[in-house]
Amino acid sequence: MPAFRLPDHAHRLVSLAELLDQGPVAIVVVRGHWCHYCRVQVADLASAAGAARLVFISAETHGPAAALRQKIGDDAVFLCDVGAGYLLSLGLAVWIDPSVARQIEAAGIDVPSYQNGAGWIVPIPAVFVVDRDGVIRLAHVDPDYRRRLDLRAALATLMPPPGPPPPTSPPPAAG
Repeated sequence: MPAFRLPDHAHRLVSLAELLDQGPVAIVVVRGHWCHYCRVQVADLASAAGAARLVFISAETHGPAAALRQKIGDDAVFLCDVGAGYLLSLGLAVWIDPSVARQIEAAGIDVPSYQNGAGWIVPIPAVFVVDRDGVIRLAHVDPDYRRRLDLRAALATLMPPPGPPPPTSPPPAAG
């Protein structure tokens, strides 16, 4: 996973390396508090991380993003990608065409103000499960913002809960 250093809800810069020092992470890119699908996903994921720590990244500033952060609890990290620079560098954000922007704005959604900017840049929802070595073990990116990864099922497969090892087969009978 490409390195980052982004501000958290307390305006403290948090790096990917710092997060990985504490264990694997599930990085969830969200469009913003205004997105119904993101609100549902954030609420659903609040208890889904299991062995991986949840890290949410949004291009929204901390004020608008506070509505989403309240749903995730104190164990998760919510980072603000100011100007969507990190997400753009990963190809995980798109500029919205002015005609589409007018339609979104007519619905009462003012993306530029939520991001404290002037441009219409919207993140593409994505999920990355990253191990302690920074290796992406699972990636889900879909430009159709309605299709979301079932992170609970993915994490159960990737990182089963600790427990006793599975039973081994008895050795073959001598004979």
